[in-house]
Amino acid sequence: MQCPTCGRENMERALFCDNCGTALSAQTAATSKPPATGAEPQKQSNTGVIIAVVVGSVLLLGLVMLAILGAILMPVFTQAREKARAASCQSNLKQIALAVMMYAQDYDDRYPLADKWAGELFPYTKNNSIFLCPSVRTRQMPPSGTPIVTDYGYNTALSGVALEKVKSPNSTVLIFESNGPSAGGAENVIQPGRHQRGNNFAFVDGHVKWLSDTSAPSNLIWSPTQMPQPGDSPMPPQPTMPPSSPLR
Repeated sequence: MQCPTCGRENMERALFCDNCGTALSAQTAATSKPPATGAEPQKQSNTGVIIAVVVGSVLLLGLVMLAILGAILMPVFTQAREKARAASCQSNLKQIALAVMMYAQDYDDRYPLADKWAGELFPYTKNNSIFLCPSVRTRQMPPSGTPIVTDYGYNTALSGVALEKVKSPNSTVLIFESNGPSAGGAENVIQPGRHQRGNNFAFVDGHVKWLSDTSAPSNLIWSPTQMPQPGDSPMPPQPTMPPSSPLR
């Protein structure tokens, strides 16, 4: 290392000049300091930008995939919930039909009167909730002791009729999903149907069946004295639901 005062060459890491004693530490520090080129900070900055872009792209792709899965699965979940409500509705109708049979046994084998059928059946059910369809979300349970509110209708043609008068028990409607009065006939069936474009019906023989809006008119008998026509579709004694039906 050269002395700035006398020009003598000294050792590389010498702190003072061997000739004149001039301090060489400041010069040593200056000469040993690496040049600041600015290249490394720039490199680090570029790397951070690349990482941020990659992470943002992955997050965006994840959000897109979630949106696609949601669009695919939402109808499936909706349909599953509606099938569960339809099954609960069928259970309601089954219990009501059983209550009708119990009532008839106590009242000379005659069906309840149409004007107060729900109230007459309550002693046999002890449950107001079975008179409410689970798909009618706006319906509120009435307070205890008030007249029974129902989402179902009772076939008026059976009012006070003797059991033996019904000619076709497996095809004659007993309880149905009503769009207004709690008693009536075919004109009071809710349209469109509450459950996947169809309704549940309880028949005189006690079985419950789901029928689509299009097939119901040709498969139902309302008069107790009517017999099925030769071209009518048979009514099997099992409640059925379609494996997959369009949503309303």
